[in-house]
Amino acid sequence: MLTNLGLLINAMLISTPPLLLAALGSCFSERSGVVNIGIEGMMTLGAFVGAAVAYFTGNGWIGFFAGGLAGAVLGLIHAVVCVSLHADQTIAGTAINFIGPGFAIFLCKAIFENSSDSPALDMMAKLPKMFTNDKGVSIFPAGSFQYNVISTYSVAYLSFLVVALIWFVFYKTRFGMRLRAAGEHPEACETLGINVYAVRYVCVMPSSPSRPYRSSVLRSSSARASSRSQPSSSVSSPRAAPSSAASSSDSVTVSSHCSAARTSSARTSSA
Repeated sequence: MLTNLGLLINAMLISTPPLLLAALGSCFSERSGVVNIGIEGMMTLGAFVGAAVAYFTGNGWIGFFAGGLAGAVLGLIHAVVCVSLHADQTIAGTAINFIGPGFAIFLCKAIFENSSDSPALDMMAKLPKMFTNDKGVSIFPAGSFQYNVISTYSVAYLSFLVVALIWFVFYKTRFGMRLRAAGEHPEACETLGINVYAVRYVCVMPSSPSRPYRSSVLRSSSARASSRSQPSSSVSSPRAAPSSAASSSDSVTVSSHCSAARTSSARTSSA
């Protein structure tokens, strides 16, 4: 009974992080006002790059972050097309879904002798598991409850901690307030001197690596792979310097400014 429960929890710990990391990345993009349906393309390219880099370097963490950088490249393309060029976001995401898998299959066949699958990873090239010895073998007996639940991939439990971190960023930081405001009331953000374009770029690009990260976790757990961050030094650099009244009201929420703007507009129209 306990062993079967451990197998069920182990399956959950393997299947949940890929979906969870992708959803958390999408939160940044969607809440900032940019619809991104190119998740599949970013995942596919990131999965291949992560598996290929881990195969050649023998280091799972290097492949993990390399897959994220590959997704960031597609995220940059999507941000430029949607934010700067004002293209249709759904069509741009669909194009990403074509570009990502096509490019991944092309590179895989070019690198691995016309094969659409990357070679299986060695044990040391995978992401590490918790509570293992120097040889990567679990300290718990194979098949036991502790082996299935505790001695699993470290990213599995790390992804659950990221949920709390994302919540804190969204609702307890100034950047989170500006991120949500950029998606809900971009005009109000502009009146406060917040560069909406910069906020959306910062949100779309880091959200893209999280999708390949989910694929890297999945590929690392299955040992097979088939064929998003440019840091910003100023998240909220305004286009124009805000007025003294706006700069002194950082503690006031954007929603209150929007309410005041709507009230003023209603009074003007009634007059």
